[in-house]
Amino acid sequence: MRHFFVILLFLSSNFSFGQRSNFRPFKMIIVSPDTAIIDEGLKIFVDTVQADYLKMYYNTIKQMERFVNYTDDQKMKKEYEEKIKVAKQSEQEVKKFKYFETIPDYSYSVLQMYFNEYPPNSTFQVVRARDLKSKNLKDIADNYKADYVVSYKDIHTNKLDNGLLTMNVTTILFANKDSKVLFEKQGNGDMNSYGDMWTCMNPLSCLLITSVKSSTTDIFETVSKRQKK
Repeated sequence: MRHFFVILLFLSSNFSFGQRSNFRPFKMIIVSPDTAIIDEGLKIFVDTVQADYLKMYYNTIKQMERFVNYTDDQKMKKEYEEKIKVAKQSEQEVKKFKYFETIPDYSYSVLQMYFNEYPPNSTFQVVRARDLKSKNLKDIADNYKADYVVSYKDIHTNKLDNGLLTMNVTTILFANKDSKVLFEKQGNGDMNSYGDMWTCMNPLSCLLITSVKSSTTDIFETVSKRQKK
């Protein structure tokens, strides 16, 4: 599964001259869920969320092509041409995107920003649950030679007494070195748009995006302590 959440992710890794990360690089696998249970009233937004993702994919390619056309840096031009090639090869895969995959996709993007502001960069990869040979977290970590595995379960909406909806997502963080789960926590999303990287356009996208707000913070705090130089 390829990710095209924000063009800034491509740009930030190339313009951090002279500064180095405070973290030892690592590899993290993020397992995409294969289902979610949502309120009937939210289903009218499913097509919109999926269409917006596809639109973002095409817009990102256009942004990269525009960068290639205007930059005079030949090294960066070649790097971006390769990224464009890889992105275009992923079109059919991107078209399979399901609304609940916003959860791992958004986590991927946020964690990239948290950990990869400066080189050396850590590696984040999202894999679909249906593509795995085993659901065992240790097996996943070993198969992908990963240091950490993030997975999700019990994704569902709840209706509060005031009629508002929340999204519950349980996030699991596994460390391969210790062969143990570092935490298993339930996070709750709401229908608010908080601005900046937590901006959302409709109730379903808001629930999905904000549902990982606390878990990405928990992942960053836990892993950063372990990977600090």
